[in-house]
Amino acid sequence: MKLSHVHAIIAVTDAGSIRAAAVTLGKTQSALTKQIRQIEEEVGLPLFLRTTRGVIPTSEGAAILARVRSIAAEVSSLDEEMAWLRGSQRGQVRISAAPLAAVNIVPRAVARFAMQYPDVDISVSSDLFGDALKALREGQHDLIIGPHGARDTKGEIEIEELITTELVVITSADAPHAQATSLAELTSCYWTMMGDAAGSPRVRFQEQFTGHGLKPPKIKLASESRQGLLAIVREMGAVCTYPARLLDDKSGIVAIPIAEALRPLTISMATRAGKSLTPAGTYFADCIRHRAGVLRREWGQSLSALMPGASDANL
Repeated sequence: MKLSHVHAIIAVTDAGSIRAAAVTLGKTQSALTKQIRQIEEEVGLPLFLRTTRGVIPTSEGAAILARVRSIAAEVSSLDEEMAWLRGSQRGQVRISAAPLAAVNIVPRAVARFAMQYPDVDISVSSDLFGDALKALREGQHDLIIGPHGARDTKGEIEIEELITTELVVITSADAPHAQATSLAELTSCYWTMMGDAAGSPRVRFQEQFTGHGLKPPKIKLASESRQGLLAIVREMGAVCTYPARLLDDKSGIVAIPIAEALRPLTISMATRAGKSLTPAGTYFADCIRHRAGVLRREWGQSLSALMPGASDANL
């Protein structure tokens, strides 16, 4: 498969139509249609399904797309690294950060990075956990800073644990269960969750209850937005596990004084296994490590306190 084929597959997928993709690639619609047919003949599989609303990847096309995106990302990284070798310190670092990392780690890391490389752009997103991992595998993210565990990586992702923080259960200050003293008193409440309530995050949430011999409650609402989640908690008296260090005394939300200790939240840095970061990405990762080290000292932690796999609770 040629590199032009890689770009064509990505362009058609992202645009959702041959016509729009052709404009993006600077081709005629007929030329791109012919190229897609040639690619499908070459691989021996239909890659796109033509519908009245445009084109969408077939199941085979979707499987190939992940590899194609990874190839495009590697070529882009190679171009950037060669530019650095020629003396051009430009490029982009793309990261996804969970709320605790976005508040406590990323800002200082960005400030440190920008002093050294002011011409490098930084893109920060807050994807759902599964989406962030998918984007990392496909090379659309360079780093993810958030709660991760070995169960999520399938050997494709390298996990470097950075820092841990206490988790608490929160609700609105005027909720009738705001003074509950046990998880058992909260199982019938309206439970919410930051991020995706499926897969590994759901399992980790359930383990907070099964570890204390309780039946896990059903997650009624999952939110990608931290502020949106807190608004639901305030409005409905909903409950949610939440990093203690993100709790604001002026927010109208309080930590419920339950007796049980929740498994702590570990923030880690995730990168693609076997794939080198660009020079800019490597330095940004060092800035993340530096900031995490400062926080560990401030929070009275040590690297030995970060037990792999023992504290990958979901936010």
